[in-house]
Amino acid sequence: MPINGRQWGPLRARSTPRLRETPVEPLLLLDTAPKPLAEALPITLAAGGEVVIDAGRFVQAYTVLEFEAEEGSQIETEHAQRYCQTARKPSESYGRVNQYAARAEAQTYMSGDTFGFKYLVFRVTSGRVRLLGVRGATAFILSRFRAGSISTTTCSTGFGNTA
Repeated sequence: MPINGRQWGPLRARSTPRLRETPVEPLLLLDTAPKPLAEALPITLAAGGEVVIDAGRFVQAYTVLEFEAEEGSQIETEHAQRYCQTARKPSESYGRVNQYAARAEAQTYMSGDTFGFKYLVFRVTSGRVRLLGVRGATAFILSRFRAGSISTTTCSTGFGNTA
């Protein structure tokens, strides 16, 4: 079915910007009173300890964390959509956490995928960890790009073809 676009006026050519990563700032450490994460670092956590970091808005992002740990320390990250609204318990976190077994040294952890979230829960389940910070003074990197056609696909059945 042809589309009549006259109501929108003439089309104008424009380039599609390259994909780029954008730091999500400012990050807040949720404690008894929220404070900038940068001011609270470094943070030392023992088994059973956790911190909750607020991205300030809902983002689609991956996390990059820098820390020092004892050999074999177990770390979990949970990407939650709600926290303050649920009696300070993370919720709507896809029913899963990311787990990491640490080495005995300074290291960087990067989540293997992006998640839609507002709150990051950093939890130590065994051992001792010192959270130092992240590259660029931000724990979240937001991948932003404009929707648009940047490629075409062709299917032998014709279903799903794009131009």
